[in-house]
Amino acid sequence: RPRGGTLLSVDLYRDFPDYSSGRDKVRAARWMKVIDDPTALLAVADSRTLARFVGDGTIDLVFLDGDHRHSVVAAEIKLWWPKLKPGGWMCGDDFERPTFDEALIEHDCAGGAHNGVIKAVTELLPHYSQVGFFWKAQRRA
Repeated sequence: RPRGGTLLSVDLYRDFPDYSSGRDKVRAARWMKVIDDPTALLAVADSRTLARFVGDGTIDLVFLDGDHRHSVVAAEIKLWWPKLKPGGWMCGDDFERPTFDEALIEHDCAGGAHNGVIKAVTELLPHYSQVGFFWKAQRRA
C-alpha cells in the first residue's frame, strides 16, 4: 500500500452460518489486529452502499472476494472499476481456469470451479492476467 494510503476492508459478516453467535465479529477483530495499522478501516457494510461514499478515481487497489455468482461478481466489477485510479489494479481469487460452464455461473462453486467469477472477469476485463488462482487487471491511464 502506498505510504499515506488507507486500507479499507468491506464485508457484511452475515453470510456465514456462525454470524449470530458473534464469531464473525471476532474474526473481523482478529483481521484488524493482524493488519495492525491505524490507517486500516473495517467497514461492516454492503459493498454497494459503501461505494456511494467512495469517489471515482480514488483507489489504488480493489480485491474482490465476495459472493461468487456471476450476477454479483459482474455487478461488483462494474461498481468498483470506476473507483480505481488510472494505473490502479483490480484483482481477486477463485479463478481456477480461464474457461467456465455457463450452466453453473449462478452457483458459488460447482464443477470444481467458481464459474461466475471466471465468466465475469473474462467478459468484463478482457485484458486480465492470471497468476495461479488469482486474477488481476490494471486500469489504463
